[in-house]
Amino acid sequence: MFRGLSLILVEQYRVAMYNTIKEIKMIKMNCLNCGNVFLQREAELNRKKKSKNRGKFCSLSCSTIFGAKERRKRRVLNVTCSYCGEKFYKNKSKMEGSKSKLYFCCRKHKDMAQRLEFGLEEIQPDRYGNGDFAYRDLVLRNKENKCPCGFDFKPLLVVHHKDSNRSNNAMDNLEILCTVCHGIRHMKFIDGEWKYSYKYLTPRDKIKEIENIVFK
Repeated sequence: MFRGLSLILVEQYRVAMYNTIKEIKMIKMNCLNCGNVFLQREAELNRKKKSKNRGKFCSLSCSTIFGAKERRKRRVLNVTCSYCGEKFYKNKSKMEGSKSKLYFCCRKHKDMAQRLEFGLEEIQPDRYGNGDFAYRDLVLRNKENKCPCGFDFKPLLVVHHKDSNRSNNAMDNLEILCTVCHGIRHMKFIDGEWKYSYKYLTPRDKIKEIENIVFK
């Protein structure tokens, strides 16, 4: 008895739902975000209390993405990139959290500005110190990675201070050398022969003479 009653109720519910669906008017339209064609209920579009674009998206994801785009359009460009000078929008809370008060439009520009040669000391890592030991990366980025002898295997290239003053990191005082040519720059003529020590500095006019001996 109960089983038969249940089947009757299920059938009545199915018929009622079918009739309801037939009465629902569907409208074919294009999604405002992705442009895909989809069906939307006419009643959803005619609601009295609704947002401007309600019912005009094929999914919740498209609605969220479109809303974010619209909010970005309304934003006021309130800061300037400290690297490239381009204006962009920065959230107020993120601005307040900046210690240096320097802002960048992208991560790449921040990384570029942190380099020693750009000169933004406010955001340079503590390990840079006064720059005495960052000269190698600086030179390798700005000069051809090749020794005058032609050797160009980067892991074995060194940067030499021509005047032996490791605090003088001017570009014209730095040269890229292989380990052999670097050794030639640290030699001294003692007791009738050339001897090596990192403490010596080979006279510039004698370098060619030693090279002729080494590379003969």
